[in-house]
Amino acid sequence: MSDDPLHGRVPLLVLDTSAVSAYAQGSLTVGELLIEIDEEHGAVLVPLPCLSAAATLTPDRLDAIEVLIAHPSVLVFTDDPADWRAVTTLRALLGDYERALAAIAAVEYGIDILTHDDTAYEALKGGSMTIRIDDDIADD
Repeated sequence: MSDDPLHGRVPLLVLDTSAVSAYAQGSLTVGELLIEIDEEHGAVLVPLPCLSAAATLTPDRLDAIEVLIAHPSVLVFTDDPADWRAVTTLRALLGDYERALAAIAAVEYGIDILTHDDTAYEALKGGSMTIRIDDDIADD
């Protein structure tokens, strides 16, 4: 088993629940970013709670979520119990557990969070650590 869950990739972006949901619905922005990051041999981090929440929002798109999970640049992660205080603090600031985990990864790696709701992260460095997804859902 590898000690490097990123397989030598550099974390470049975190997807929150809204970004995973957008991908599942065919977002061109999310898909294009995944391609670009993969070409740069980068990693896209996806908190497991965001993945799970998005799956409940898009139950008819679980196949697309499976494709996301299988993407070579995607790493699904969960929190470390030792980080419980940071998770608690960020949850209080940002309003929910999923955002807290996305924020922890963003802060730890100094990367942005891809989201539909950039205002939800204003308490985190004034919202400067977000990239807003435009409503660009592809037609089926």
